Amino acid sequence: MSSLPESEVDRYSLAGTSTTSFTPSMSSLWYREREGIRFQVVNEAYFYPVGEEHLQIEDLWDLIRAIKYYDGPGRCFPKALEPLLNELLSKRDAQVLDVGSGLRAKWVVDMASRWPSATFVAMDLLPPVETWSPPNCIFEIADCMEGLQYQDASFELVNHSWLSWWLPDDLSYAKLVDEVARVLRPGGVLLLSEFSNEVVPEDGTSLEERYPTMAEFQVMNRAVALAAGSRYLTDVDLVFDRVLRDSGKFTDIHVSRIDAQIGERGVDPEKDQAGQYSYLMSTCGFHSWMQVLAGGAPEETQRMDGGIKAELETTRECAPGKGVKGSGVCVWARRI
Repeated sequence: MSSLPESEVDRYSLAGTSTTSFTPSMSSLWYREREGIRFQVVNEAYFYPVGEEHLQIEDLWDLIRAIKYYDGPGRCFPKALEPLLNELLSKRDAQVLDVGSGLRAKWVVDMASRWPSATFVAMDLLPPVETWSPPNCIFEIADCMEGLQYQDASFELVNHSWLSWWLPDDLSYAKLVDEVARVLRPGGVLLLSEFSNEVVPEDGTSLEERYPTMAEFQVMNRAVALAAGSRYLTDVDLVFDRVLRDSGKFTDIHVSRIDAQIGERGVDPEKDQAGQYSYLMSTCGFHSWMQVLAGGAPEETQRMDGGIKAELETTRECAPGKGVKGSGVCVWARRI
């Protein structure tokens, strides 16, 4: 039996059709145009551009996450979790919650296809842009910062990814962890993957000296995040590890810090593949967000765009340890 009220199940379930069923006129409420850029908008603290570049960013994030976080292309979770997830999600009444399912909702769609007997609930502030998913998917529009509107002990697995931008502080994440613990069944799994909001030189030198336009962009990005109420996490592995342990509600906590080079180094094929995806993601990310941060001003946009592209180009084939990298974290734990 679904943990959602029947009215919500009827409202958001795709029921095997090719069209997502949402209430009328939602798209006009949730999408705005500014300086030629289309945004998903809920309030001043949550806005997200949704052009083709931004969809590509999310697609590239999925590819990087599979390779660097989940042990190989096409994967949705670490290999070490596979026996446990097979046990938990093969149950007939198994339920999975994906918090912050994103523009594509790709993780929940892929997982629902893999475990067709389980029910998957995709939760986000805004509806996905895709119009198809397996019949065992339910989409809900909700804000995780206002609590999870589900019964206690409802889910075998709760996943979230790429939420760190929107978390105001450690306390906000601690509250979310408490909610996740409440809705997880005993022995259930929390799985999360996040990345830092900044890139740094691999050799510890100054970003400002070597890549001044990237550094300028990050200063602007940080200011926008803080103005919108975000903590702008850069120490994601330490934050999530500490919050989970301090909660006292999880055991078997696994925390893996992930460093992802940007560009290729010609040493490790797998790292080079992820590095190429990171390069493409960075190119799209810097360009698209720079348009937003520069307020659409043509001269400023052109200046920063040219500078960032030139700096990224120099990172593509750096000697090992001499380029730039991003970092992130993969965490999974079991509910006590």
